[in-house]
This record gives sequence, structure tokens and C-alpha cells, in this order.
Amino acid sequence: MTQEQKKLASAISSKFISYRKAMINVWRDYLFIQVLVDDFTKKQVKTRNLEIENHNNNGSKKFFAKDIDGICIRLRNSTNSKKALINSVALTESFLQDLTQMIYKEYPNKLNSKEGVEVIGQQIKLTQLIFESQTKEEMIDKMIEEKVRGIFYGNPVDFFEKDKAKIGLDTMFKTSFSKAINKYSEVVNRRNIIIHNEGKVDRKYIRETKSALRLGSKPAIDKIYLKDSINLLIGLSAASVVAVLKTQGATKFHKFLLSAEKRVCDDYR
Repeated sequence: MTQEQKKLASAISSKFISYRKAMINVWRDYLFIQVLVDDFTKKQVKTRNLEIENHNNNGSKKFFAKDIDGICIRLRNSTNSKKALINSVALTESFLQDLTQMIYKEYPNKLNSKEGVEVIGQQIKLTQLIFESQTKEEMIDKMIEEKVRGIFYGNPVDFFEKDKAKIGLDTMFKTSFSKAINKYSEVVNRRNIIIHNEGKVDRKYIRETKSALRLGSKPAIDKIYLKDSINLLIGLSAASVVAVLKTQGATKFHKFLLSAEKRVCDDYR
């Protein structure tokens, strides 16, 4: 490896370690809230009222024991796990974008992909970016931002299966991680229906996941589902990093990368 490749490999590994820590914190925060809600319900809900400031700064709202009990049930059985899933998918998408940007920054020639034809609107936008930039560095940064935005705007599975960003994944995920990618598609689509369809299964979810769930049903997110999803996301991210670093000539990898990659391999053989 050249000195530049070693620096890039070190920066990518550090970025993954920070991402992994954030993902573990999502899991721990979820469990912590579950414990706090259970403890509050058992010890105080029967004897305590709460007065909480209104969202519009217009006075406050008083909650009595039965109201508090209902809120605790909602937090424990639904809200807490939904927020954890949304956060974990968002963190993963952000990490994969950062990984792609780091590769493009070091190898800006990868921006000049000959695969696919850009629509006229995209060509005009890129031309504007060029003319509006004061320096070559600014132009490249803007082009990277635009390229990454376009990559992650589409089907998230394409990043893995088609190596849409052309960062060195090649066909690895399509050939060796097909079951994990199918699960990833389900996790992302479940996140999407939470955000866009009140958690109800829609036709897009059924079409993209080949799910047997009934249209309009609300699949629950329990502790096991959330834990498996977080481990899957960390594992796919780790596998991506290992693949990218191998293209840089790396032969040694951080133990967190190897353990996360091994887990996703073992869980989705």
C-alpha cells in the first residue's frame, strides 16, 4: 500500500468504529428506555400525576395515572422500537455515504463513470456546478455531493448488489450475501412504511420484499427484530469496508470489522 492508501484505510476504519459505536448506542438507548418505562410504570404510575409543557407554549397539560399508563404502553410496545429502527437505518445510510465520499475524494476519476446515461437535467446541474465553482477543489467537492446524492436517492439495495457507487464492491454482495441483502431490503422498507405510511404495509413494501404480509397490516418491531436489524446493518457496512480496503491493498483489518463481517456471514449463509 502507498502512504496515501494507508491514510485512507486508517480514516475509513476510524469512521467505521465511530459508526459502530453510534449503532451500539442506539441499541443501548432502546433497552435503557424500556427499563425506565417499566420501572416508572411499576413504581409510580398508580400514585403520580404529571404536568407537561404544551408544544405551543400555551400552558401545560396534566396527565393522570390512566393517561400515563397508556403512554408508557405506547413507548414500550411501539414508539421506542420504531425510533431505534429509524435511527439505525439513518446512521447506516450516512456511514455508507461518508464511505463513498471518502473514496471519491481520494479518487475523483471515479466520478467520471461511463455506465449509464445522465438525464438532461442532471447534465445541466453538473454544468452549473462547474461554472459556479471558484476552484478545482470546490468543483470536485460539489460534484461528489451531487453524485452521492444521486446514488442514494434510488433503491438502496443497488448500492450493494450493483456496486452503484463503483467503489470496489463489484459482485461480492450479489454472489455471497444475497440472503443478507434481502433482509436489508426488508429492514429499509419497514423503515420507509413507518415514516411514510404510519407503519402500514403498502404495495411497494410487498413488491420489493416479496412479503406475505397483508396489505395495510402493521408489522411489529420487537426486541429480537431490532437487535437482528442492527447487527445486519453493522455487518453489511463492515463487509463493504473490508471489500473497499482490499482494493487499496490492505491485508490486515480492525477486529471490529472482522467480527461484524463474520457475524453477518454466519447469520445469513
